[in-house]
Amino acid sequence: MTTRLSVYCDKLLEAGWLAALVVAPLFFNIYSSRVFEPDKAMLIRSLALVMIGAWIVKHLELAWRAGSESASRASLARALRALPRDNPFALPVFAIIVAYSIATIFSVVPSVSLWGSYQRLQGTYSTFSYIAISVIAASALRTRAQLDRAINTILVVSFPIAFYGLLQHFRLDPLPWGGDTVERIAANMGNSIFVAAYLIMALPLALARWLETLARATRHATARALPLGGGALALMALTLAWLIDFTTGTALALGGLVSVCAFALIAKKNFRDALLAGTYTILLAVLFVAIFFTQSRGPWLGLAGGLFAFVVVYALARGARQVMLLAIGVALVASAFLAVFNLPASPFDALKQVPYVGRLGRILETEGGTGRVRELIWQGALPLFLPHAPLWSPTTGDDPFNVIRPLVGYGPEAMYVAFNPFYPPELGRLEARNASPDRSHNETFDALVMTGLLGFGAYILLFVSVFYFGLKWLGFVRSPGERNAFVALWLASGLLASLVFGVWRGWHYIGVALPFGMIIGLFVYLSAHALRHYDADARAADPPRALWLSALLAALIGHFIEIHFGIAIVSTRTYFWFYVALLVILGMNKLVATPAPEKVNSQPSPRADSTVRRRARRHSAETARAKPVEASPVPVIAWTAITTLIGVTLAFEFVTNQIGTPNSLDLVFAALLTKGNEASYGVALLFGLTWLIAGIIGLGEEYSPRVSREILGYEIALFVVLSFTAWLWFVLLQTRGLTQSGDLTNALINLLGLYYLALFLFVAVVAFGLWSDVTPRPAAWWRAPLNWIVAPILLFALPALIYLTNYSSVAADIHYKAGLNYDAAGAWDKSIEAYQRAFALQPTQDFYALFLGRANLEASRGTSDPARRAAFVATSEKILQHAQRLNPLNTDHTANLARMNRIVAGFPGSASEKNARYAKSSEYYQAAVRLSPYTAYLYNEWSQTYTQSGDPEKARAALEKSLTIDDQYAQTYFLLGEYYRTKGDPARAADYYLKTIALDPGPLAEPDGTPSSGALSVLASSDQIARAAQAFRAAIQKNPHALFPHIALAELYRRGNQFELARQELERAVEIAPGDLMARLTLVNFLSETGQIDAAVTAMARLLATLSPQRTPDYQRFQEFYNQLQNLQKQIDAVKNAPNDVAARRALAQTWKARGQPQFALPEYQALARLAPNDYDAQKNAALLSLQTNHPEDAQRALVSAVALAPENEKGMWQNIQVALNAQKTNQLDAARQAAQAALALAPDADKAALQAWVSALGK
Repeated sequence: MTTRLSVYCDKLLEAGWLAALVVAPLFFNIYSSRVFEPDKAMLIRSLALVMIGAWIVKHLELAWRAGSESASRASLARALRALPRDNPFALPVFAIIVAYSIATIFSVVPSVSLWGSYQRLQGTYSTFSYIAISVIAASALRTRAQLDRAINTILVVSFPIAFYGLLQHFRLDPLPWGGDTVERIAANMGNSIFVAAYLIMALPLALARWLETLARATRHATARALPLGGGALALMALTLAWLIDFTTGTALALGGLVSVCAFALIAKKNFRDALLAGTYTILLAVLFVAIFFTQSRGPWLGLAGGLFAFVVVYALARGARQVMLLAIGVALVASAFLAVFNLPASPFDALKQVPYVGRLGRILETEGGTGRVRELIWQGALPLFLPHAPLWSPTTGDDPFNVIRPLVGYGPEAMYVAFNPFYPPELGRLEARNASPDRSHNETFDALVMTGLLGFGAYILLFVSVFYFGLKWLGFVRSPGERNAFVALWLASGLLASLVFGVWRGWHYIGVALPFGMIIGLFVYLSAHALRHYDADARAADPPRALWLSALLAALIGHFIEIHFGIAIVSTRTYFWFYVALLVILGMNKLVATPAPEKVNSQPSPRADSTVRRRARRHSAETARAKPVEASPVPVIAWTAITTLIGVTLAFEFVTNQIGTPNSLDLVFAALLTKGNEASYGVALLFGLTWLIAGIIGLGEEYSPRVSREILGYEIALFVVLSFTAWLWFVLLQTRGLTQSGDLTNALINLLGLYYLALFLFVAVVAFGLWSDVTPRPAAWWRAPLNWIVAPILLFALPALIYLTNYSSVAADIHYKAGLNYDAAGAWDKSIEAYQRAFALQPTQDFYALFLGRANLEASRGTSDPARRAAFVATSEKILQHAQRLNPLNTDHTANLARMNRIVAGFPGSASEKNARYAKSSEYYQAAVRLSPYTAYLYNEWSQTYTQSGDPEKARAALEKSLTIDDQYAQTYFLLGEYYRTKGDPARAADYYLKTIALDPGPLAEPDGTPSSGALSVLASSDQIARAAQAFRAAIQKNPHALFPHIALAELYRRGNQFELARQELERAVEIAPGDLMARLTLVNFLSETGQIDAAVTAMARLLATLSPQRTPDYQRFQEFYNQLQNLQKQIDAVKNAPNDVAARRALAQTWKARGQPQFALPEYQALARLAPNDYDAQKNAALLSLQTNHPEDAQRALVSAVALAPENEKGMWQNIQVALNAQKTNQLDAARQAAQAALALAPDADKAALQAWVSALGK
């Protein structure tokens, strides 16, 4: 017997999966560091917890019956036992649960495997959440209305994601992403492959709904081909328009929608179907264009495979044999073209240079780029899976379970630490050297590495079951013989492809070859079955069911293909498992047209006759058809809540305070109507079109044409008012937090809390709306006494679990991001506080411990107080050691301890303390290279420990070991150049520096981006400068957009007194990176130092124009420098205008001298001495600056005049200068230096700089 509580829990289940379908693809969080995947996963896990709690309460209610009976047919245990019978995927799902559980238990990082890694959060907890949502949906989704709501939600959510991708491509995205989202859109996933992988799962359902709507709209037409063809042409035209231009495509979409509706009204056609058909055409066009703009080949292939299956299956189901034959023919031609297109010497080679299309000709290309990265990862993944020596940990030693690793794997999410001993050195040249792959970009290898043969077997069993039952329910597997043929083709094709690729390309291709062969086997079976039944009447008995089964099967096939070229993400995992549930529901005919009325006051019969039930259902359906439709406001409330959740999620993402305004209204207008400082309506269109499409699809599909216009108008008004009001309230609360002064980090965490609260509030509202529509409503609120205990416990336990396992993790990441910002500003005390808060919220997250330890170390470097320094060092060491204990296989922790000890050894202290630190650093590096034996940069760092500790030969040995690992690593050659430079062998040092430049000039750059003075001193020597300049020019030609080679070449030219060439290189650097502050400052300083003041003033003005006074800490200093340049420019102009003006000359000369530019001060003092021959200061500076600039003859001439005018207290200085000059003329440099030093001792303070420079020159 049902109760109100059980019914509400049942509706809460539906609200939960609808919310999951919204947030999994749509949500991202710009306020956290990770932004995308983990933040999505934590919402899905939170929703899964709520659904599990509701499922428990529901079944406890159903388990209780009035009277003394202790058990019920609907008992919790019976519901679990019924799963295998009700769901044919129960066995593979159970196998996956077992495999994941075993892999987690035996994981090399159990905590990471259970909760998920920092970067992806796709551990056992998340996987079981997807499964829970799927199992619950499969058991609770029972009506066509529920199915339609789920499909409506999927379709509506896909629109803003795809449309946002269009905004990115056409440069209308207001969010300041770090990467390029124009060439390859990333939308709400942060990655072009990820967004394409999601969209190819939504597109088949959109296509099915489009076909269904067109068929319904033309069901009474005499010539149905005409409107269907018109719809196809409209789709192609709209797609082409959006491919070319955003404004044209958007205008055509809206204009076309209005035109279709106007035609329907004039021709008195079904307005509802016309409006829906136009809407689905727009949706399909946006999806196709967005997928195209991702330029992601794996999803493209997945979409092609899915659409082929869809057309063949559905065409045969509808008896459209010619369409089926055409699809098979097109597939054969396309496959042949792709095969030829990817040949090394293809006749279509010219097409490979065509944007977008050319990527399809490089599917098998592994010479570089992402193809080579994947191949290298597979080369490491294969030996990692196969038997090998045990992994070693610095805290626990050898892996005790090494012998069973091929069977159980290393644990979910554990690949990034297990992979280190098998890391191919070449991978470091293509990706960050300190990054270890956490995925194989191939589901087969991911399964083998993380869950072993057990998990791989479960994964293959799941997919073969999905495809087998999908085909069976569609009538493509009708007998045991056909079943055996399908399984045989699936397995044999996979094994054959593995063998062929293994022999042809290498056995590391088995991860791609096996699933490729399996899907080819599926397509062969599909085509063969279609051709065999070509003449038979294979028309489906239930076309709508066949349509949606075909669409789901197409989406799942596309997903299967895609995940073997990419990574399964939160969105695709959620949708995959939900589609599996829908497949079961449709395949096993679990849907009922109308829910049976609930019996409130009487007990249901234990066994009702099936014939009676069938007759009752038929009678109910006939009665429903006969009676006029009475619309209820309740369904619109549920759909309004779903739509508002979509709008609120978009608001959380796009309504941001980038302009820093304290006014909420200004914030909203800026977020919706501007991009930067310019007007832009892209985001406003995103919100408006999403809301419009949600209303059309939700209300259009919910209500039939028989609903009166008055009622429909009331529903539309209710939808508009409620959705906008709720959205506006959220935005106002959101902007209140974004515009308030105070701790911004806490404000952002509160904003996250506001979104979580809104999410679950909307879930509750959706459930309430659906619950209110149940008739007749059960009289009893609850009946199970156990729920008096369980329900309150869950009411408190679930929020606590959500906070502890999900929300707190995102809050910690917001603190962590704040710490990174403080790091960039060098505010180490504040960054330490931020990392401490993050670590307190997530005490098992070694990633936060790593950065907390690093911040303490940096703080120790910035303090001169020995006590504070010692405290920072002790804290840093303690935290870094704790991080190592949390995750000992993470090489970063051991390497950080090595770095910490090396840095601390450089602090003031006794020799014994320094030696002890260097020894510990060396020990940690030894452990680090044992963890990651093929990581060259660790040996390079180890060499620096030896260098600093005074053991250069061991340093050289470490560098030579690094070269044996990776002889293409530029940093190693640079460090060897440094070794030979300090050894006094500039020729060999130059050779290594030149090899560095040939590979990558980057290591020659100092941390501030300036060239290494030591290396430049060698390369700028007369016998090396030509080779060095040629090397830098070659580096520029190799990478024209690289900034540093231009900076370094300019410095080389400057040292060689080739000032014009130096200026040209610096100007090119500014052209390449106009927003780079260092490049502009370097140009300004060069122009200033070389006396090109007019150009320096212009360059400095342009630099200031690129800076924000509020966001640039050094803006005031830059402004003061600009003012100094302007003053100098005015002084130069004054001298030009009045060359005989003594005061103007004196002011200019003094300015040049004060700036430390004697080469420009000297001519002015010489001119001043000619204008005022009795001016002692002018004669003195003319003499001294001549000495400083190595012009002894000019100095001698000026000295005569200066001595005659000198006061008595300075005559001794001049006498010694004269002695030194005489000695210098006769090449008696020691005597000259002694006399110059004597003069320096007698000189006034203002003159010491010039004499000191002369003394230094004499000493060389």
